[in-house]
Amino acid sequence: MNSPYAAELNNSRPRPFNDIPASNLMAAFLGDQMSYAVDEHKFTLYTGLRFSKQMGIDKSYAISKKVFVEPRLNLQYNLPHLMINNAPLKTDVTLGYGQFYKQPTLLMLYPNRKYWDYTQLNYYHNDAQYRYVNFMTYVQDLENKNLEAAKSIKKEIRLDLSYKNHNFFFTYFKEDMTNGFRPMKHTVLHTYKQYDASQVDLSQWNNGPNLAITPYIDRKTNAEYALTENGSAIIKNGIEFGYTSPRFKSINTRFTLSGAYFKTQLRNSVPVVERPNASIGADGFPYYGIYQNDDGYVNSNMNYNLFIDTYLPKCLDLTISASFQGSVFDHQRKDQRIAEPISYYGIDGIVHPFTEADKTDTYKQWLVRNVSVTDNMPTDYTFTIVGNLKITKSIYKALRTSMFVTRIFNYSAPYTFNNVTVYRKGANTPYFGMELNYNF
Repeated sequence: MNSPYAAELNNSRPRPFNDIPASNLMAAFLGDQMSYAVDEHKFTLYTGLRFSKQMGIDKSYAISKKVFVEPRLNLQYNLPHLMINNAPLKTDVTLGYGQFYKQPTLLMLYPNRKYWDYTQLNYYHNDAQYRYVNFMTYVQDLENKNLEAAKSIKKEIRLDLSYKNHNFFFTYFKEDMTNGFRPMKHTVLHTYKQYDASQVDLSQWNNGPNLAITPYIDRKTNAEYALTENGSAIIKNGIEFGYTSPRFKSINTRFTLSGAYFKTQLRNSVPVVERPNASIGADGFPYYGIYQNDDGYVNSNMNYNLFIDTYLPKCLDLTISASFQGSVFDHQRKDQRIAEPISYYGIDGIVHPFTEADKTDTYKQWLVRNVSVTDNMPTDYTFTIVGNLKITKSIYKALRTSMFVTRIFNYSAPYTFNNVTVYRKGANTPYFGMELNYNF
């Protein structure tokens, strides 16, 4: 560490490591499964409970007093087999529910304190004995003792079908987290003195100037700092699907298709504080706005993977496998940002509602955020495909060799952005390799 501190606003003083307790998470899990059959109807119920508690956390933290209970439940219903052409169609329906807690990290619970060093007087003299710096230092504790574990609730339903070694599954899921972690901006009023260095009286010097007789100006400022809070909402939902065929004897080939549609929404769940970048006045912009939303987004995409493997007759003992993977679409959308604040406050810290008249005020008009058309413009990527190839040959019973080409070809379809067609060239180059496996 530098000592004395530099004449800067922010000087770091990290807390000692022995001031931070070790992370000790104690957990226990109980589960049970039961099955019940009525004629050809079969029900399987699995229930479980996970208990967890943060140990060693200071009692002043809300999280230290809680035992987190996470229930999990799965119910599967095996329907009676439906006979089609003398072959059974097997159908299973599964319902799932679960709660999960994400614990805050030690850095969230025990962050370094925030220090501000305001230079009240920085006096320089050619004679080193008359050089002097005076600071007003403020310290802000950044520990949020009301921080909670982020709770996530997941629900899903799955359908499984099986007929003559044709296997298919379809799963819909949704996961909600309304109190995720987010750094939230706060402000605190600081006052300090700005001494006139030109009025320092050297005749009154005594290990420094006599500040009692040195003229000064009182300064006030809103200083910014960030606290980790439960201020994010994350909503995930989607569909997963898959199909596996039998190996068709005529061509000795099997097909496996899997894919997923995934949608993620991220946004703030509590209002946010911002200050415009406008430079107005000697002391900077005097107001902070409180806004309904921050930079959130809604992203959705659909991916696929088709795997084909062919086994050639025993005389060759050769396996050829190819995979084709990519995305059907990839849509990226930002949340529509609301330009106007809900309310605002100034140096006095009193919150005022934002009115229509404030939109024409010399200062307050700058609280309306500059939201351009392109800020909220979605990006809709289109179809992509990548091909991979692998050939495997058995030389002896225990020795197999393979040659593979990853990304043997790739294609990305053009997409439109802001009424302009964008052509994408394949940026992935092929990758060649060989493998040799010996089992003993």
